Amino acid sequence: MSEKNEIAARLRKEALAKFGSLKTFAEAVQKTPQYLNVYLSGINAPGPKLRRVLEKAGLDVAYIMSGRRESETTDTANVTRQIFQLMKEKGIGTVEDLRKRLEREERIQRLFGSDIYSAFLEVAIVKEKQMNYETKKKKRH
Repeated sequence: MSEKNEIAARLRKEALAKFGSLKTFAEAVQKTPQYLNVYLSGINAPGPKLRRVLEKAGLDVAYIMSGRRESETTDTANVTRQIFQLMKEKGIGTVEDLRKRLEREERIQRLFGSDIYSAFLEVAIVKEKQMNYETKKKKRH
């Protein structure tokens, strides 16, 4: 199935779910059924103007165009923010810094083997938690 056909199928599904019929959908977006048929049949994909119309009608345009729900996009953005926050906490300022650190850790893992490397990581995590706890404890007193 082509991308345009997939978009058309999602558009049809969303329109029917929200409006009950394609006729009601056409009326809601103030377009003729013939005009919409080009998009519902997969001949063309909705352009920016039609996407704005669909969005105003309450359809999930992100889902129609990509197959991913808007909430999934938001979830991805949240995870990305969390990753950047962790990088900042670990003193990793750029993607280049991250790449270098990962390469260094990979070399260490090859040197010691994955079991010993995993044990090192576990010890480091426990040590970091202890340090964070002690820092918080000192701030309270």
